[in-house]
Amino acid sequence: MKTLEQFFSEIETNDELFDKLITITNDEALETFLNENSVSGTTDEFKALVVAQARGELTDEELEQVSGGSDFLSSQLRKMLYSYRKDRR
Repeated sequence: MKTLEQFFSEIETNDELFDKLITITNDEALETFLNENSVSGTTDEFKALVVAQARGELTDEELEQVSGGSDFLSSQLRKMLYSYRKDRR
């Protein structure tokens, strides 16, 4: 099993994984995506990691926005992913 951090690093450099990730619109699809890629961790932990990596730190408000019942790829979170990936390339 991969850790969330290991998988996030893989997504940074793998166009296929990144492209699939940005099409995910709900937590169930995200959970399936994580399971298909042998990733240990919850959807909420993954969403929090995305925000933390993209912003450098995670505020309570950001954690609340991406956890719980909200869809995974809100427009704000999608922008964070694109911005983070662009900065890393």
